[in-house]
Amino acid sequence: DLSLAWALTNGGVAKLPKSVESTDSKRGDLHIVVLGATARAEVRLWLETQYWQELSYLLEDRCAPRLHFVGPEVDPVSGELGDCVHNSAVPCAKRFFKEHPGLTPENTVC
Repeated sequence: DLSLAWALTNGGVAKLPKSVESTDSKRGDLHIVVLGATARAEVRLWLETQYWQELSYLLEDRCAPRLHFVGPEVDPVSGELGDCVHNSAVPCAKRFFKEHPGLTPENTVC
């Protein structure tokens, strides 16, 4: 098993846009959108394991990762964690980005 951080580093995701890199005053937000997420896979791993937290460890001195799980097969999650789970009908990317205009190529990866 490869770690998520290793796969993302070697896959180039760790090369961040300058707009999300840390400054002396704060870390910029990097929105990580998991398109086609499902309740049984990506969201379950996020709720029940530390798998997705590897991103925070990888990027801790560079930016603040913000996860968004988007897809027609995700179930609503209650509480604070619910802000990260977005049930969206197909075409989920088009709908999600239309509803979140603040997510741009400068601060978002999919």
